[in-house]
Amino acid sequence: MAQAGSGWRIFADLELARRLERPEAVAGARFVEARRRVSPGTGAQWIEAGGVYATFDGPASPVTQTFGLGLFSDATAAGLEFLEAFFQERGTPVRHEVSPLAGLPVADLLSRRGSRPIEFTNVLYRALSPGDSPVPPDSRLRARLMVPGEEEFWAQTSARGWAGQPEFTESLLGFSRVSVWVDGVFAYFVEIDGEPVATGVLHCHEGVALFGGASTVPEA
Repeated sequence: MAQAGSGWRIFADLELARRLERPEAVAGARFVEARRRVSPGTGAQWIEAGGVYATFDGPASPVTQTFGLGLFSDATAAGLEFLEAFFQERGTPVRHEVSPLAGLPVADLLSRRGSRPIEFTNVLYRALSPGDSPVPPDSRLRARLMVPGEEEFWAQTSARGWAGQPEFTESLLGFSRVSVWVDGVFAYFVEIDGEPVATGVLHCHEGVALFGGASTVPEA
């Protein structure tokens, strides 16, 4: 870490990339496990090989991909063959979401195999400390945890955030219905004057809090 002005900044290096990548991989694996419990016939499955997580949640799912390629060990042709077989045996394209800090050798190896990353992903992060002061809240806004019995309402509210893209609404409703049953995940509502208008989920792993799944209904 380095001091900049009145605060501390964290260097974005390989060690930090690994810390940020692993919680997303674990969250993906836990989602797959939840899918398997909720819908046993889907064939949802995940594996870990050389530090890389490969998760399968169906051909159209955003969770079907690899996490951590080239970050925890050198990517090799044999390793890629193993990962490719995992997806091909399940009739789905091979998708690698790659950190820029995995380096050029990963991109080069994928290119030589006739493949490419679905994207190079940059992650926003912030170190938190007990003394941090939050932004003064809007008095009309309230964030709260979902409580037992609200699972379907949470999923419906989350899916409504995609009403402007109806081609995604039904699939995201199914996705949201699984999200609330993932082990270790906290599901949130944001209310305006007591009316739920937005959703999100929080997953924590080894000192990193991963916040995602943000969705806001169009009228809000």
